[in-house]
Amino acid sequence: MLTIDMGSKRVISFMLALVMVFSLLPWSATPVHAVEYNGLSAEMTEGGGEGSGVTLAEDVLTVSSYATSTTSCNNTTYTAATTKVTLTNNTGKDLNLTFTGSLTNGGSATIGGTNFSSPMSKNLASGGSIEISVTSAANANETKLTVTITREEAAKVNTTFAVAENGTYTVDTTAITAETLLENSAAKTYSLSATPAS
Repeated sequence: MLTIDMGSKRVISFMLALVMVFSLLPWSATPVHAVEYNGLSAEMTEGGGEGSGVTLAEDVLTVSSYATSTTSCNNTTYTAATTKVTLTNNTGKDLNLTFTGSLTNGGSATIGGTNFSSPMSKNLASGGSIEISVTSAANANETKLTVTITREEAAKVNTTFAVAENGTYTVDTTAITAETLLENSAAKTYSLSATPAS
């Protein structure tokens, strides 16, 4: 026969009382602020109201934004809030990304500064980032952007720069003094600076 002394009973009773007290406390799921999947990472850089967050799994990205609320005299007022997420390409390859999905419960969204419209495509260089912004509606409902990201390695293209006539120019700070062939991803943008001849 198992016997339990009074000291053990008190410890067990105290632990059960703690479990009961903690079970009565309000617990909310902590939103995720940074996630990574298969070489793409998404980090929340600006949060909306409480509960806003980001998920990324199996190339499905979800950004949630809640309005902020103020309660006074039994009256709750909601103000639209914006959740911003930085999507970074850590794959080591330049990518063409296609975003297909929907925005639910009003509000608005942009991807790379362009208003979201499904489907939409963006080029993302290796190590590059784009900002995804979701602004909630001014109510208690969650505004959610859910998109499937289709990846395609960016094509390589050759660009030939000829010698300037009547002046000089640079491409990405390199002076072009002879015909120059550059091979880069189709997502690559060049910075040109021209100086006219005196």
